[in-house]
Amino acid sequence: MLVNQQVSFGYCPQLKNLVSIDAYTGATLSRSERTIEHIKPHSKGGSNNINNYLIVGNDINECRKNKRFDKWIKVRPNIVKNIQEYLNKLRGLKVDGVDYVEEVKKTLNTEARGVVTFQGNK
Repeated sequence: MLVNQQVSFGYCPQLKNLVSIDAYTGATLSRSERTIEHIKPHSKGGSNNINNYLIVGNDINECRKNKRFDKWIKVRPNIVKNIQEYLNKLRGLKVDGVDYVEEVKKTLNTEARGVVTFQGNK
């Protein structure tokens, strides 16, 4: 499993090629609009790991900057619904044999710090 395995940032293009949904807005993004969002900001110790990545548009990625995820969802509650829909749409997605939804759900729930609980494949 990839849970504790660090991966190079070069791993991102694969996820960008597979996912076209903006996790925060639900919009469909062209390949050039897709960016990797660190759920736990990289500047605050977040890893370059598939379980810490969401696909989002550049504008909203820049808007969040490095705010803590739990604080971000408190001021933008509509994002919670959109993230759950993102997870629902991506159920069954495997990236190098790893269940993306199950892995990213763990980080989402940890970083949400009890504000909300996201559901995965079950």
